[in-house]
Parts: sequence; structure tokens; C-alpha cells
Amino acid sequence: MKLIPESKNSKKSYPSLKKYLNATKKIIFSAVSIGVFLNPMLVSAEKISKPYKTKGIMVKPTPQNDFQKEFKENLLELQISLLEEKSNTLSLKAPKIGFKVTIKNSYPKKLKIWSENNSWGYDNLYFEIKINEKIYTIKPKVRDWDKNAPTDKVISSKSTFEREVLIDSENWEGFPDKISKKSSIKAIFEIKNDEKSHIYTIWNGKIESNSLNLKIVE
Repeated sequence: MKLIPESKNSKKSYPSLKKYLNATKKIIFSAVSIGVFLNPMLVSAEKISKPYKTKGIMVKPTPQNDFQKEFKENLLELQISLLEEKSNTLSLKAPKIGFKVTIKNSYPKKLKIWSENNSWGYDNLYFEIKINEKIYTIKPKVRDWDKNAPTDKVISSKSTFEREVLIDSENWEGFPDKISKKSSIKAIFEIKNDEKSHIYTIWNGKIESNSLNLKIVE
């Protein structure tokens, strides 16, 4: 077997290979670095076109999300009854009467309403007393809020939420100024359609309860 002598230029090929490998590593490192840098930008761009979560809240880019569009006033039903039977008398000197308020969710999905312990839900529930053709609106008195957060209550599908409400002159206002043997009272539950209700996917609308006979005395 005849050995072929090593050429003088063959040794010079090794440094060239190392340079090639080093250059390749630099290119790969640069590509990875650029990908890491652009990744937050791509995520931000994705958030603009797709729903995303911020502080645990699902937000959609459109002003009115699809779930909100499905809301109708008849998804919730409102009913009231007296806390004490046959106690349908309201005194003008010291107004005080109690009701059990029931809100039923007839929607096939759960719905959320504002809690009454924050400024968004504090006055969602109010009452109307009708004497002849005149209507008196009984609402909670305006109050200050030292601590205030948009908390909500979830009503599961086909479920009800019950709340006992005591109407008195200390916390409520708008009572009638005359007696009546034949008057009626009903409850109204209303949540306005605003930006906050969209963000928290809160039901919005206005519903009225059944009417109860009421006697107004001095």
C-alpha cells in the first residue's frame, strides 16, 4: 500500500473549520437572543387580538364581549314576600317593614350580580310604593365608602339568591307623606350597563317583582 504524504495546506483547514463553527454558534446565539427579546412583544400583540387574563379577570378587546351580548332582562326573576305574615303595615312616624327578596337565575349558565356591600351594588335594589296613581321610590340613603371594591355574587343556573331586607327611615328614604288603606309595593332590581359590568361580566338590566298590598298608617 502506498502512503500519500500529507499536504502542507491540510493543517491550515482545521483553523478554518473552528472559525466556521464559532461563526455558526454566534449566529444561533443571536437568533435565540432576538427570539427572547421579541417574545413579550408577540405576547402583547396576541393579547390585542385574543382574550387574555389580567388580575384574574378575562378581558376581551371589544367594548362589549359575546357573553354580555347574550344578557337579557328576563334571565333573572325577582320576587318579594313579607318577612312576617300579615305585617303589611307601614307607619309614617317610624317606617319599618321587612321583606324577603328572591332573585332566580333562569339562564342555562351562571350569572353574576354586584354585592350590596360596595358602591356598585349598594342601591341596585329599591322599592316603589304606589298610592292611587302616584309612585314613591324608596332607595337606600347615600353613604360614604372608606373601603370599596367591586365584589360580586354568583347565581348558578336555575338557582336562587335570597336576601332579607329591612326598610327603615335610618337607612332608606323616599317614604310616602300620607296614609292609605289601599296601596301596593314592589321591588325593582337594576344594574346599569357600564364599563365595570363589562370587565367583570356582570348581568345588567332592570327587573320588577310582584306587587304586595300595603297599608300606610300614621
